[in-house]
Amino acid sequence: MSLTEKELIFAAEKKLQHPVARSVRLKGDASDRNYFRLWVNGIPETIIAMVNDSPFDHNLPFITINRFFLKNSIRVPEIIDIDYNSGIIYLSDCGDISMEKFLSGLHPGRYIEPYKKCIDELIKIHNLRESPDCPVIFANSFDFNKLMWELDFFLIHTVRNLLGITIGKKDLFSMESLFSRICRILENEPGVVTHRDYHSRNIFFKKGQGFILDFQDARMGPRQYDLCSLLKDSYFKLPEEAVDKLILYYLDKAGLKNPDTGHFTRIFYIMSFQRNLKAAGTFGYLSTVKNKKEYERFLPRTFEYIWSYSKKYDELKEAAEILGKYIGRIFPNLKENVYLHTNPKFEYPP
Repeated sequence: MSLTEKELIFAAEKKLQHPVARSVRLKGDASDRNYFRLWVNGIPETIIAMVNDSPFDHNLPFITINRFFLKNSIRVPEIIDIDYNSGIIYLSDCGDISMEKFLSGLHPGRYIEPYKKCIDELIKIHNLRESPDCPVIFANSFDFNKLMWELDFFLIHTVRNLLGITIGKKDLFSMESLFSRICRILENEPGVVTHRDYHSRNIFFKKGQGFILDFQDARMGPRQYDLCSLLKDSYFKLPEEAVDKLILYYLDKAGLKNPDTGHFTRIFYIMSFQRNLKAAGTFGYLSTVKNKKEYERFLPRTFEYIWSYSKKYDELKEAAEILGKYIGRIFPNLKENVYLHTNPKFEYPP
């Protein structure tokens, strides 16, 4: 649903019953929704207007999950008001300091503490119990079909459409079989409530508190799904020793009875392999379908993660070897933050 800034201000003044002194369009991440920061006379703090991309009603997952999370003391923006007619949700303002931005100003030796705070909040989400207040979460899960769909999404939008690669029939059959094996392993893990996109661009800090955004796709899945989104983030790279420490921190704080550290870590890296391929698929989709070329620059780091996991676990080795035959020729040096479309000298396989 597209609104001009003038139309937004008119709708906001009508709904909030106060004049809007100023509005600024915010740069969203990968979402199709539009966001505006509003300075409203008579209201001491700024307000965020989230303009949705299609009509909605009170059953919109964002609304039901938001209220469920707030009821359970999960720090998400508060809903101030909803204008169903104009497709606008008015939210409390969580500020401009994303975790990505916050970490960029820190020495690597100080990364651990902010991540611990994020893990503490993540554990609160993982410990949520099924409730009739929010059936949408518990009706959806990262089952085999969903996990495989995400991997196929990567093959379509990044391998085929963005990179122009055709994987040979024999290799494609082998890789689909290996992907299937990986997804079966992940499907069999115990499920908890997962945020689904828990990374440094969806966590914001304001007045010393962390707030979680982009939670509307929450569903059931392995504990490791969110943890690898956070610790193996395409937008911000943590030193490997910090990743190891934070996995142990999660296990220490999660309240699990006699956790098997070796098994948990193995599933963490298998899940990371799947999750990073899904992220790579999203970057390909954003570039080719949404014309958001800036996301291409995160592919080299994402593939660097993927190659590194294959060295750790046999379940990943063969799949990574097949991918490497094709993708590895395009990213021979894995240099971060280099846009693909500025380098025309790709070596496409014959």
